[in-house]
Amino acid sequence: MPRSSKSVSDACDSWLKTCERNELERSTLKAYKSHAKIHIEPKIGSLLLTDLSRSQIRDFMHDLMDEGVSRAQVRKIMVSLRSILSEAVEREWIDHNVGVDVKVKRQARSLVDDTIIPTKDEIRRILSNAPASHKAMFVTAIFTGMRISELRGLTWANIDFEAKIIRVSQRADEYCQIGAPKSRAGVRNIPMAPTVFKVLSEWKKNAPEGSLDLAFPNSVGKV
Repeated sequence: MPRSSKSVSDACDSWLKTCERNELERSTLKAYKSHAKIHIEPKIGSLLLTDLSRSQIRDFMHDLMDEGVSRAQVRKIMVSLRSILSEAVEREWIDHNVGVDVKVKRQARSLVDDTIIPTKDEIRRILSNAPASHKAMFVTAIFTGMRISELRGLTWANIDFEAKIIRVSQRADEYCQIGAPKSRAGVRNIPMAPTVFKVLSEWKKNAPEGSLDLAFPNSVGKV
């Protein structure tokens, strides 16, 4: 296929294949495929790369917002689109990435605040109504700030009751695959608050056992 006939959809397909060859995590690939197949290709997939303009990309971005897609999600989709166009540049299908200068502008913090922080009363209600199988995990999450993937991958070997420290050295993704944290900063030691120490000490006596030695496994000891 000659360079002039390459479309945005062709670039999407090439980019996704490159992501797969680079062995990105399944959850990351899933998000990228969603960006490409659900948002980008239906709207601008048929456009020729050589004809694509910044104006068209800006219109695409604004259309997403008008349809109610959150600004945070639009920002992620635009990052993927710029990567797709960078792939096209690498393939020498186009000379310049016209998406580089089209970005979602951040709104003033005073105008937008979509952070939801539970109150102390709400936290008490969550814990008082939590089933016994989940309460220890909820307490640990609340007092340590650990990510859900880190909680899924936490082992008893990484809970040092003597030093009162939780060592984060692995995680389990949404597909139950155990691996290293996403970044070096993810590897860290977290001091155990007295409440966490007490709850985990009690939970260890009743937690399901399994070969993975997980602190918060399912009923048969697995992720």
